[in-house]
Amino acid sequence: MSSSFSERLNMIIKEFKLDKASLATAGGIKPQTVSGYINDGRLPNQRTLELWLREFKVDGTWLLTGEGEMFAESEQSFEDNLPLFTKRLMDVEQSMGKAARLAKLEAMKAVIEGEIEDEKNIRLGDREQIVSG
Repeated sequence: MSSSFSERLNMIIKEFKLDKASLATAGGIKPQTVSGYINDGRLPNQRTLELWLREFKVDGTWLLTGEGEMFAESEQSFEDNLPLFTKRLMDVEQSMGKAARLAKLEAMKAVIEGEIEDEKNIRLGDREQIVSG
């Protein structure tokens, strides 16, 4: 049986005997924001998810989709399971600290554009090998 994101957050609150303020602190957000996730169906940003996964050691797939078990079975860190592209975006976000949101988004845009260019070059190289091969 699949559950909603808000239901899964409530499961974490119950499992760890937390209040919304404690969950908010663990996610680097305000309690009102947690209320929005629980009551309004909003979803957290990547950084908040990362902090919760580290703090509570819950499985990321379970938290996002409800699939699988609440707790990760392996001892691998959360970052080990992320695609390289996502790790690059996280690095940008973390390295810029409290920079203005627009500046962070511009830096992330540059990372994304670089990934797009790399993908185009890979595909172009693949086509050239097919044609010459």
